[in-house]
Amino acid sequence: MQVHIRQLFRFSAVAFALVLAFAGSGLAQATNPNIGMWKGNPAKSKFAPGTATVSNSTKVEAAGAGIKATVDSASADGTTRHWVYTANYDGKDNPFA
Repeated sequence: MQVHIRQLFRFSAVAFALVLAFAGSGLAQATNPNIGMWKGNPAKSKFAPGTATVSNSTKVEAAGAGIKATVDSASADGTTRHWVYTANYDGKDNPFA
């Protein structure tokens, strides 16, 4: 009888530890999966002839009720591009210039 109680206690302790571990990992996730930094890999990318880039990166960060995106790229001929835009998640159109 005492062996069964020990086994039940061990099972309960392991189950409780697993529940805590999974609950903690769920809380550690970002609230918005679009937030982050991405770097392009030109070797694995497909481009139209003459439009290839040597490097490109996109950074998206929280800004008020929306996001702020910053994009940087450099092409093979040395041309660099940098642009930034901010958009709100309010269901309205955001101008882009």
